[in-house]
Amino acid sequence: MAGRRISKATRIAQTAAMLDDRLASMTIRAIAAKHHVGAATVQRRIDEAMDAIVIPKADELRKLYNLRYERLLRNLAPAADLGDVPSVKASTMILDHLRRLAGTDPPSRSFHETLNHGDDTDSAIRELVEQVNVKAAETTDA
Repeated sequence: MAGRRISKATRIAQTAAMLDDRLASMTIRAIAAKHHVGAATVQRRIDEAMDAIVIPKADELRKLYNLRYERLLRNLAPAADLGDVPSVKASTMILDHLRRLAGTDPPSRSFHETLNHGDDTDSAIRELVEQVNVKAAETTDA
């Protein structure tokens, strides 16, 4: 098992076969026996292959979400600046998602959940939000 050198093409083909075997629910030990390598080698190759596949895809997806959220924020900004309550709420939720996506300051609850399900110390904030909602409803009804 140890010390045997294989070509790069053979290694790539063997790693692909190992991934296929793992996807077919074979155990690491069974794959190692089938390919005449150690279990640690199988695990390392599968991990390396998954990192090469999954991490770039996750980065691309994160960039795509960032672009979409930023476009939404740009479109909501004029109405939010004028005090449109739904636009402000939507902007806050988008910013919350952006923070989570970036991994900075991840809140345990969203702003909206905190306002609606907070403890009694949040009552003053809830009253202010309710007043804003009443004023907004009066404005749209008039």
